[in-house]
Amino acid sequence: MGNNPPGEKRRQSEELTKQALADVLRARFVERRFRQTVVAPSAGISRTHLQSLLRADKKVSLTVFLELSVALGFDDACQLLRCVLDRRDQLEHNDARRVSVGNVREEIDTYFRHLPALLQQQGKFALIKGKDVAGIFDSYRDALTAGYQRFKLTPFLVKQIAAVERVGILPRIPR
Repeated sequence: MGNNPPGEKRRQSEELTKQALADVLRARFVERRFRQTVVAPSAGISRTHLQSLLRADKKVSLTVFLELSVALGFDDACQLLRCVLDRRDQLEHNDARRVSVGNVREEIDTYFRHLPALLQQQGKFALIKGKDVAGIFDSYRDALTAGYQRFKLTPFLVKQIAAVERVGILPRIPR
């Protein structure tokens, strides 16, 4: 955030905060298996409003923030705020607003290094962190939930075990 025009630093901080809140909300939804149709009314907001928060499209008012902390089962709003601020610090420090292939390069290498042994459980989902296969799961959701529970918001990889990788080719869309 070095040499930015006035106001740009604040705008970037607001964007990082919105992204951090969205990341924390998504992680909590997966970890606790919450449904939007239940959480939105509990927080006193529409499902559309909740979806915009999950996409980091919208700022959140203090009232909605407080209601979300209760609806999502945090001990208090301070716990949710600490999670959001910790995540924002991670995003700011890493300058990573999205997880890219570079963030999980080690995990991808680990997957291919262990692939011969993993193929005995083809079709299942591997949870990988660093150089370790942290577990094998029957469903993507189970692997993702375990990943968020163990590794919180640090990058990890969930990959379906397959002998042959499917490759999709997308046409270039002109602008």
